[in-house]
Amino acid sequence: MTTVNCLDEEKSDICYAIDDPGYILSIRRYHLRNEMIPSGVSIFKIPQDVGTVFVTKTFVESVRLNQLRGGMLLDPTVGIFEGLIRPELNLVPDLP
Repeated sequence: MTTVNCLDEEKSDICYAIDDPGYILSIRRYHLRNEMIPSGVSIFKIPQDVGTVFVTKTFVESVRLNQLRGGMLLDPTVGIFEGLIRPELNLVPDLP
């Protein structure tokens, strides 16, 4: 899995540790710098949150085109819990 350092921390909604302002506890909303994502990379992680997998719009279009099933692709600019509660925020809402 490719790791791309493309998170814009200033524009993202990040919760930092009180005793260590450089330590990220959680990220509520992500703002990614698309120009930092290398061409040809469609699935990646970011070093600030290695537990989350991101995909590009090209990947989303491939999912639609190939009518893939069984996944949920949420918009990273929306809070994770809001995205789970509001299914219309799924980037591919027609996925069964």
